[in-house]
Amino acid sequence: MTVDLRPLRLDLADMQILCNLLEFDRKPHEPLRTAEARLEDRTVDGCSAMGSVAEIDGIPVGVTTLMKPPGDVFPDTIGIWVVVHPEHRRQGIGRRLAGAEMAQCIEAGFPAQLTAVSLDEAPGLALAEATGFREIDRGWQLTFDIDTWDSTAGEQVLQAAHDDGVEVLSLANLARKRDGWAACLHPLAHECAGDVPTTMDLPSDDMVGATPDAFEVKLQTLRIDMDASFVAMVDGNCAATSWITRPTDEVCCVTMTGTGRAYRRRGLVKALKQAAFKWCSSHGVRWINTQQHESNMPMLDLNKRLGFKVQHGHAIMRRDLAD
Repeated sequence: MTVDLRPLRLDLADMQILCNLLEFDRKPHEPLRTAEARLEDRTVDGCSAMGSVAEIDGIPVGVTTLMKPPGDVFPDTIGIWVVVHPEHRRQGIGRRLAGAEMAQCIEAGFPAQLTAVSLDEAPGLALAEATGFREIDRGWQLTFDIDTWDSTAGEQVLQAAHDDGVEVLSLANLARKRDGWAACLHPLAHECAGDVPTTMDLPSDDMVGATPDAFEVKLQTLRIDMDASFVAMVDGNCAATSWITRPTDEVCCVTMTGTGRAYRRRGLVKALKQAAFKWCSSHGVRWINTQQHESNMPMLDLNKRLGFKVQHGHAIMRRDLAD
């Protein structure tokens, strides 16, 4: 049996191969993405993408895909995913795929790779460790089912916030109501990003941009839905914020939630979450996904209390290619 590796092409045919193989590892709660959507992910302006296909007699049996989207917040790293057809695992194919693009990554300015491996997949964890990856954090994938949302309780939370002098605005409304809205919101976003408890190096400038102009660009590259993301205003100041991505296939994702240090313990995040649930309920969104790091236990606990369900845990792993 001869296994041949060839480059992963950025066309619909190879994206369909990628979809077919990823289906073996897709969790039930994860959306089924089309070849067209995956091609768009990899060809959008500012994205870096590469990969390899493993074939036996011309039949695809494995694939590795590496991608650095324009909104990625991990400096000098590129994400990597390796998947092998179940009938061809434990034959060294995964190890070959994992080592295929190391030189290209270094040449492209990515001296390190990141991956996430489910904690219940012992072979995947063993492969990652055997190929030089080391765990740097753990996290959980959580999902909120909009059909379980208690709209009456949600409205009560929003009314209580209003009675407390809190104005809950969508980012779109903030932009319409206030000139220089980005300059108003950026300091809060920068503070919240810097306060995220994590064992990983996540510079605030990489997460939200160093300036208000860069912040606006970052919101676009992160695909933030300005109508579905919200800010809590107290005495005219941005006190807390929560962002979600533009919905795809009835699914959207939370990317940032935080409260300014001077406004904590007022239930602002709870109000923002209820505003997001209300928007999603009226706009055909069924699921809200989010990821929580093990090191950010307070937000993990809050999301559980709000009704998010833990789907699976994963190890976040890094490989320094120079080593």
